[in-house]
Amino acid sequence: MDVAEQTHGVIGNLCSQDFSQIVTDLSLNASRLRDTFFLSQEPNPLTLQVTVDNEVWSCEEGMYTYDRVEDQGVPRPAIIFDRTAMPQPGQQISVRYDQGDGDPALFCTEVSE
Repeated sequence: MDVAEQTHGVIGNLCSQDFSQIVTDLSLNASRLRDTFFLSQEPNPLTLQVTVDNEVWSCEEGMYTYDRVEDQGVPRPAIIFDRTAMPQPGQQISVRYDQGDGDPALFCTEVSE
């Protein structure tokens, strides 16, 4: 488990009745496709703008989410693409945002003024 965690490998329970998540994770690792992209700073989730190949992707379409994801035991802000909408190798991904507190509860909500 230590090696898997250090190399961003897959950890699963061999006693599980359902291996679908493990198989999906293994296939993603083998294909080198990524569904999670870490942000360099805590964002203001209300200002997140995700662009793939110069096309803005709306959060309302469910193609991605924002959350804090464990990375080597530390929760970090990240954009997580839906498995059906993951960018392909070679596509350019850009995430723009204002700095903020990173509260995932504010993701994809409207500002009431």
